[in-house]
Parts: sequence; C-alpha cells; structure tokens
Amino acid sequence: MVRDEEMPTYAEMCDLNPGFDRLDYIAFALQQSKLHFDFLTAFSGLFVPKFILVDGRVQIEGLFNREQYDGLIASGCALEEAQMWCSLTEFVGVIDAAFPDTEVDLKDIVDFCQSLVDVWNLQLEAQGYISCGRAQLEVDEELDEVYVFLK
Repeated sequence: MVRDEEMPTYAEMCDLNPGFDRLDYIAFALQQSKLHFDFLTAFSGLFVPKFILVDGRVQIEGLFNREQYDGLIASGCALEEAQMWCSLTEFVGVIDAAFPDTEVDLKDIVDFCQSLVDVWNLQLEAQGYISCGRAQLEVDEELDEVYVFLK
C-alpha cells in the first residue's frame, strides 16, 4: 500500500495543528485515504466510525444504526454476539506501510480502539440502548488482537 502523495505527513499536520498527535493522525489518515480494514467494518453495521478535523484535532463521530439494533433485539439475538476484533500487528503494519512517518505502536492502536468504544457508548446512551449493554474493549496481548464486545 502506498501513501497518497497529496496526503500531508504526520510532521506537516503537527506543524499546521498544535496539539495534533499520533491518534489524530491515524484517524485523519483513515478518513482521507478511505482505507478499509476489518477493524472499521466489523461492527456488524451497528456503529460506523467517522472522523472529522475540528480545530486541528480529529473528532470521532459515528453513524449509529438504530435499525440494526432494533432488528437484533426483535430477533432475540443477544447483543453480546455483535462483536468485532482486529489484529493489532496487522493494523499497525497497514498504517506503517501507508504512512511510515506516524511512528504508530500497539499502544496507539489500543488507545485508538478505546476512543472509538467511548464514542460508541456515548451513542448507545444517547439513543436509549445503554440497558442493552455497553461496548467494552478487551486486548489479548499474547495474540496481539483487540476485541470489542457489547456486554
């Protein structure tokens, strides 16, 4: 995978936006490049992350799929079955290959995943689904994988 030459580098984004950090750049890079990872598509359609640049920082928003939730609840499907996972080493490798100047490590990816989970939980609460369970992040360091469950 090759970095889009028109895409500003991490250093350039830091120069333009004081306070911009690696997590901001990961989100910015994903949004700008339209890269598709299992990580971004494996929420079973329940939550679709969206990243926007606001005052020099990346703000995570998301599309909350009420129909998908209602369908799961109506069918009696346990929300715990709606889970996603990603390989941390694969995710770091893809980011590294596309954007080598980000200096991304596994902790950055875990922090990034946690920020998505936090936004997801805020939306669950705002939409009145919090009684159905909260999204929780679990990391399997031995396998270098991260899981998100609704519990």
